[in-house]
Amino acid sequence: MLFACLVASLVPGADPLSALLGGAAALAGACVGIALLMLFPGERPAAMWATLCLAGSATRLLASVSIAAGVYAGASPDRNSFWGAFLVASLIAIVLETRVVMNAGRALAPEGASA
Repeated sequence: MLFACLVASLVPGADPLSALLGGAAALAGACVGIALLMLFPGERPAAMWATLCLAGSATRLLASVSIAAGVYAGASPDRNSFWGAFLVASLIAIVLETRVVMNAGRALAPEGASA
């Protein structure tokens, strides 16, 4: 999130508070997605993990966009700073999600299996 705020604050005339709000909206959405995954602890078959990862990602996307739209409508931050930071923070979240899912897939794959 700090990286997203830094990137958005590098834009000439950017508002750092607006960038912070945009990054915070993306972070809040990621927390909602993680909370959903934490509702289902324990071991499960690999096929169940795929469904949970998809549900967590979809929940993160829906929650972060909803929170961002609500904050944008309520607080009226600078448009470019807010949405720029939100975009960068969301892209970082997608990269991290992809990395976690790839690692989980490798861990769940039968020994000796190749992709």
